[in-house]
Amino acid sequence: MADDIIEGKPFQMPDELTVVAVGGCGKKLISNLYEHDWFLEHFLSDGKRLSLYTFDTDSNQRKTDIQRAEEVERKVGVMQRTNSQMGGSVKSYHYHLPDLANVERVSSLTSEKICEQMKNRRERPLVDVWWMNDPEYGFDYASLKKVDRNIVDDFGGGVHRRRAISKAVFYKGITQGGEQFPSFQGHGPVAIIVGLGGGTGSGMFIDLARYIKEKRGQESKIWLFAVLPAASEGEKEQLNAAIALSEIEYLNMKDDKLFNYIIVSSLSPTGYVDGGDRKQEVIEFDSAFPYMFINSFYLPTADISAIVDAKKDYSGFIFADSHVIEYPVENLRSLKKGFEDVIDSFAGMSENRGKILKAVGDFFATNINAYPNEFSKTDSEITRDDVNTYRKEIEKVKKVWENDITDLLNFKTQSIIESAVTNNMPAVLKDISTITEYDKLIEYVARLKKLLENESKPHENAKDQELYEAIKKNLQLLEVMGDLHKTTLKVNEKSARTAFVNLIRGEENFGKISDDLSARESALKAEISEIDVKIKARRAERDEVETLKSKTDDKINSEMNNLSKQIEDYITIRQGSGGDGAAIDDLERAFLDKFAALLFLLKEKLSLADKNKAKPIKREDWLKSLPLGDIQADIEKLERATSADFKYLKDLAESLSLYYFNEYMIKVAGRQTFIDKVLGKKLEVEMFRSEKATKEERIRKISKMHPGKISIRDPFDVFIQEKFLSREYDAKLGSIRESALAPVISQFNLGSEEKAQLIRSFHGNDTVSVLTNVREGLTEIINTREGYTAKYNKISSDIDSLIQSQKDMQQQKGFLALIENLIGETFDARKKFIANVESYEGGLRSIDEKRRSGNSTVEGMYRTWFGEINPNVLSLIKDDSY
Repeated sequence: MADDIIEGKPFQMPDELTVVAVGGCGKKLISNLYEHDWFLEHFLSDGKRLSLYTFDTDSNQRKTDIQRAEEVERKVGVMQRTNSQMGGSVKSYHYHLPDLANVERVSSLTSEKICEQMKNRRERPLVDVWWMNDPEYGFDYASLKKVDRNIVDDFGGGVHRRRAISKAVFYKGITQGGEQFPSFQGHGPVAIIVGLGGGTGSGMFIDLARYIKEKRGQESKIWLFAVLPAASEGEKEQLNAAIALSEIEYLNMKDDKLFNYIIVSSLSPTGYVDGGDRKQEVIEFDSAFPYMFINSFYLPTADISAIVDAKKDYSGFIFADSHVIEYPVENLRSLKKGFEDVIDSFAGMSENRGKILKAVGDFFATNINAYPNEFSKTDSEITRDDVNTYRKEIEKVKKVWENDITDLLNFKTQSIIESAVTNNMPAVLKDISTITEYDKLIEYVARLKKLLENESKPHENAKDQELYEAIKKNLQLLEVMGDLHKTTLKVNEKSARTAFVNLIRGEENFGKISDDLSARESALKAEISEIDVKIKARRAERDEVETLKSKTDDKINSEMNNLSKQIEDYITIRQGSGGDGAAIDDLERAFLDKFAALLFLLKEKLSLADKNKAKPIKREDWLKSLPLGDIQADIEKLERATSADFKYLKDLAESLSLYYFNEYMIKVAGRQTFIDKVLGKKLEVEMFRSEKATKEERIRKISKMHPGKISIRDPFDVFIQEKFLSREYDAKLGSIRESALAPVISQFNLGSEEKAQLIRSFHGNDTVSVLTNVREGLTEIINTREGYTAKYNKISSDIDSLIQSQKDMQQQKGFLALIENLIGETFDARKKFIANVESYEGGLRSIDEKRRSGNSTVEGMYRTWFGEINPNVLSLIKDDSY
């Protein structure tokens, strides 16, 4: 043993140790060893070995006992997987003694066959007398039951303080259990933990020690850790303990010293009674046992005169007590580890928030131009809720650097940030609780982020530096978050806008939002289908209008075909049939112009008669000087064009020329002198007057014969009426036109306005152009009356509007689908972000609660706990600190 212990080292445990806990008390005490990971880790280091055994008879606790042993195995497995350098061994076993003994009832131990088998054992420890039922020595189970009427036949609750039953089960187990009963192989010391007041442990621990000695060899060292019952417990417990102590003392007196060291502790100070396991003093006793257990292994090298006998093997009883003076290393480690976890969660927040915001930012960058209608809202404003939510996000970040734990850990982050805010932040931005403008909060974040980025000196503590970097990253993301939130205000669809807001905030629960998006998509799908129906109906209406218009056009074309011959006749009449290729109105104009020129010339010639030099002129010469030939040619053209007789026009032109001739000659005769008479040149005035009167009479007669064409203004101003011929032909053509259009007017039941409009369209230089104009005119009239074009255009416009509306809806539906994809794509990041936030905030709360609840020193019966936190100690705490 001494070879395994190093003098002066506080933690004195051998490299190989076997711990055997027997009975309920033993199990409870060893379970406290299980809770100390550092104890298990010690034996997991290279070259070390720990074997943990528990024995009990209580069938009610069998399942729990097995689970506890398996839990230790799982725990050790996790430790080994976490640290691949662990080459030691820790094994945990539980044995239910009735299983090993193959008995279900106490009475099964009383048969003659069992008695014979037990007494015939050939391997130590031997059985000389079978106390459960041995007629040879006067032991009868029936008699025993008369003495102890409360013997319970089953093992529910163990052996109920009956040491004899425990001993009997043990011996049957080692006799008939075969290889199932452990052989406790190994070389290191064995520690047996037992409560002396019970039945199972008190009844078998001595026999178990003998069994181990036989298996391991007499040189093996066994330590006994025995717990005495409290004075407040029952007589059975007191009696069992007294008997057990007597047996140990007897062994010592006989020089049959099984135990190298006997460490005895008592429950009496706790005031324990049956069922008082949750009493604070009892809990402290149980929690202190591992330290008493561990420190006991220091006894062989202890240099304390008061326990000098303890240095000798086979010493008598050592009465021990534990009082754990505990500086809260676990709590300090928990605080430090807790804050380190908070930093990790905080960094996780930035990592996952970054993923979320990048996904949303990329979505906006890609789709703002692709879906401009979805980002066209202009009347949205930042709400008070938006401001408060954004402020809370900032405060969430502030919590980590404002927590006092940063000072206790000697972190520099808090002082750097506070200095930056105090010395460089504008007064209006220093206290964010007073900021009510969204942009001002963004400005606060942006300024603080920039101030921290300017700090280039690295922190000495790696975690401090990690915290600082995480704060900068979270501030940068808060700035991005603020800008993205402004973009969401432009989103038209409310459900989409709500989705983006919650995505940016990193919310995890999108149940209602997804329902709203799905509902909107379903509504859009239904509306799109409704529009399909409307478009189909409107197209059918348009087709009907088009069909009616087509029928009308066919009807118009049919009527136009019927008009073709009449219009051809009309054009022929209007253009004339003389073959000169000129229209009648053009021929008429040419004639009138020449007739006017003739009148002008005649009047001009007549005016010459008033001059002194005027001379008589022959009739033939007078007529030759006039354009009568041209006039007669135009008259003949008119005759050929109209197939009419216009000799009266020739007669008029000639009579008028001679009228002016005679007038001229009368005036010349009036200017003759006596000399002209002597010379025989005197003109016969009366002859000229007579002929003039004849011509005037003729002219007046022609005028009367052709009223409305030839007029005479007093005294005798003759002129031909404008359109004297074309007016007549126009009337004739009008009659032809009306006659031609009459069937059309009747067929289409045209009103007076429509009739007039149709007649106005009856024009053109040839048959085709007239037909075209009439067709267009009639088509316009019918379209105006029936509204075909207006209806067609209106329906087409409605269809275009419906199609555009449908496209907008399909685009919005596609946009909402993209948002649902975005929600799905960010699910993992949002889930992790929320987990990070909960871990972060929960960690900060836990730290505050631990600090509030653990700031005072607590003194108990077996434990004194110092609660004040020393920053110099806290900053030095490591994972392997104990």
